[in-house]
Amino acid sequence: MTDFEFHCDRISHTFVNRGAAVRAIDGITLSARVGEFVCIVGPSGCGKSTLLRIIAELLVPTEGAMIFGSAGDHGRHRTGLVFQDHGVFPWMTVLDNVALGLELQGVDRPEREERARQFIAQAGLDEFESSYPAELSVGMRQRVGVARAFASDVQLLLMDEPFGSLDAQTKRAMQRDLLGLWKEARRTVVYVTHDVEEAITLGDRVVVLSPRPARIIEEVNLAPERSRDLRSRQHADSRELASHIWDLLEQNARPGLAVLK
Repeated sequence: MTDFEFHCDRISHTFVNRGAAVRAIDGITLSARVGEFVCIVGPSGCGKSTLLRIIAELLVPTEGAMIFGSAGDHGRHRTGLVFQDHGVFPWMTVLDNVALGLELQGVDRPEREERARQFIAQAGLDEFESSYPAELSVGMRQRVGVARAFASDVQLLLMDEPFGSLDAQTKRAMQRDLLGLWKEARRTVVYVTHDVEEAITLGDRVVVLSPRPARIIEEVNLAPERSRDLRSRQHADSRELASHIWDLLEQNARPGLAVLK
């Protein structure tokens, strides 16, 4: 395995909550190849976000180890994070928000603004680079967060239900824009979602997790040459894949609990 971005080697994690041990993740082994788009689905509260925090090196697993392949040294892996609340700074313009990661990496102003403008244009925000977040819609603010993550010179992009709060039309537009940015920049993406159809549309692979403590039920590999046109989710193959993943989730659900929120 020479082209992997990261490898989770039998990682587990246990929290202590009010004196009681709560096992969130149990023995997960998972790798992502450089440039791959991996989607993770599972029941609410199963440990998806905990897994993402471990991959981001924000949390140390209580068992097992994280191994990074493309970092090239023993330093911190360059990782970008995008969450549902988009995390843009209200006192900064769109341009300054998108350029922030580059500024923190020490890139001088002319270069970082030029690179930021490229991703602002790709995200369809080129007419709003001088605007502040309060002047933008929720979907546009989410575009700013995604553009900032891609503009920052990161190798690995971790996304935790980034479009979960958007209406259906805006969500579809954001999915299309995300795929466009990913195809252009070819970052490695790990994308947590509750939307099975979204996972099938976006991912090269869908990792299906069990209820807490999270274990991998199955990894569903998707044909890389398939169309990622959002309309293709109506095709028979997409419906069959979605049905298969729903069956996996339902078969492993705890009695009396909803599979997904």
